Amino acid sequence: MRPCIGAAILGATGLRARFERARPTSYVAYSRYGVDTRTPDVASTFLQRLLEREGPIVVIDLEATCSRDDTVPKKKMEIIEIGAVAVDASLRPVDAFQAFVRPLRHPRLTDFCHQLTTITQQDVDQADMLPAVARSFGAWIDELGATQWASWGMFDRMLFDRDCRFHGIASPLPPTHINVRPCFEAAFAAGPCPDWARRHLPWARASWQTTRSISTQPETTQPMHAADAPWNRPMPDEQFQLMRAILAAPSPIGIEGAMTYGVLKPRLEEVALPGWQVHQFLGHAGIVMDTHPGRDDLPKVMLIGHADKIRMQVRSIGDDGKIWINSDSFLPTTLIGHEVKLFSEDPDQPGRYRVIEGGTIEALGAIHFADSAVRTGDKGVKKEQLYLELQIHGDNKKRQIENLGIRPGDSILLDRPIRRGFSPDTFYGAYLDNGLGCFATTEVARLVAERGGTSQVRVLFAMASYEEIGRLGSRVLAGELAPDVLIGVDVNHDYVAAPGVGDRRLPPLEMGKGFTMTVGAIASEQLNRMIETSAREQGIPMQRDVAGADTGNDGMAGVLASVDCAATSVGFPIRNMHTISETGNSRDVLAAVHALTATIEALDAIGDVPRSLRDNHPRLDQAEPLAHQGAAKAEGNGAN
Repeated sequence: MRPCIGAAILGATGLRARFERARPTSYVAYSRYGVDTRTPDVASTFLQRLLEREGPIVVIDLEATCSRDDTVPKKKMEIIEIGAVAVDASLRPVDAFQAFVRPLRHPRLTDFCHQLTTITQQDVDQADMLPAVARSFGAWIDELGATQWASWGMFDRMLFDRDCRFHGIASPLPPTHINVRPCFEAAFAAGPCPDWARRHLPWARASWQTTRSISTQPETTQPMHAADAPWNRPMPDEQFQLMRAILAAPSPIGIEGAMTYGVLKPRLEEVALPGWQVHQFLGHAGIVMDTHPGRDDLPKVMLIGHADKIRMQVRSIGDDGKIWINSDSFLPTTLIGHEVKLFSEDPDQPGRYRVIEGGTIEALGAIHFADSAVRTGDKGVKKEQLYLELQIHGDNKKRQIENLGIRPGDSILLDRPIRRGFSPDTFYGAYLDNGLGCFATTEVARLVAERGGTSQVRVLFAMASYEEIGRLGSRVLAGELAPDVLIGVDVNHDYVAAPGVGDRRLPPLEMGKGFTMTVGAIASEQLNRMIETSAREQGIPMQRDVAGADTGNDGMAGVLASVDCAATSVGFPIRNMHTISETGNSRDVLAAVHALTATIEALDAIGDVPRSLRDNHPRLDQAEPLAHQGAAKAEGNGAN
């Protein structure tokens, strides 16, 4: 038996195991096929219905050109063997396909490739190229009537799609894909190879022991208690520097291009899979990376961060050289004494912008000039007292300012890029709100791409404008692209550390305790359940926030745009919001990134997301009675 056929059968082993050990939390997928999730044999029932409706599953394993060094770059690896098995309703092999493929870009196999795959140069020299092999493979699949296929991980799917595009042919694979690797790991991670596998596949036990020793790959998730889980480790410097670059981009409300076009678009294009495309817009600088442009037949999942920053603006220029400003959404007192940058459009060359550094925001000049009520704190600083100090002196102070071309409406931004904080995994600086949401959304795009992308959902990674003045940009994105699922990604508050709010009885959100998920307002209970389940299955820490009539962020975009979609918002607790010293915890950010990635994978596994959402709205008339549970501390829920 060729190794690739054995690997395909092992994939079928994992597929069957996943269904036999499936968790009831996967109710959405089960309900799609009319299965009562309360029955003990729900998984086998689901599997039987699945195969009755969809036909057999084709499980494939590919071999590709490769090298120990970079002689064969990963992006230019080519298929050199296709191995596949078809499995019936019992998920046991009933037919097989195997063929070698002659590569075009690197026709000579490296010694490393031969040793790794056992494929010889003669095997590929005598083989047909991919177009001919794909026709034979497609005919075999058509004869089976298969409408779904599976592979170990996502690399094979990405490689097959990429090679088909390279040769200009359509992929012969069925439309629905199943990732077997997490199925296998979820089923066997804590136990031995099952008896039925040893009985029907004698080599499966040895194969499983081998797979358990494989080093962690991008699609492998770690339990929260593992010290090497990403959300339990310090953020790597390279990742932190990307986050810093995104947050440092000067992107005041209405002029967000420095972040969206200067940092986010190049990064998204760098990590994108072939075929992904960036949408651009007429009236604002928001962008959307689309995994399946033009595929309106696929359910659409939109993640939204917002790139706009609250800013101050020039109001007028005084005779003494003071530049009077507004405070926008800042508390006036928090601005005094801080360094800023002034961005000014050249009056003589509209569209050309200049920047002035070194200015500070002032209001009183000195405590000696403040009245007693201000000195004692009984009275605050009014926004009308704020001005930009450029240290102008000498004659004609107003003229000195006017000669710079500074005019009413020019934008002013706080000047404090983030840096790592004193306590472990913390960082602080200006404009975590909401460069963090854009960073997290971009990192989710990277992880999705590294795992081979999605096949059954179209993901829209959106960077919106105008959030700070009414969520105006995100509602345009939602109106234009009409997502079925929408998740706003934004900062939240650390209520535990917030001074003076204890009597408000706010949710105990706390920095360093995990990402936040909004409950209430327009938040979809079904979507929240998917997010929470995905986080729990991977051991990712999560906190529940409560919203009343409004989530307060881009999670509202669908409703505001009159688009029917399941929506919610996810965030990260920070301190000192809308100040120059906003403070966050990188573990919370990474927790959100990995939870959102897992949620996208869960949605991709469902396939018909709109139907699942329509048919599974929660019904409180089916709620079960709950009796008193005693005074003992409940296991696993942290109750006191």
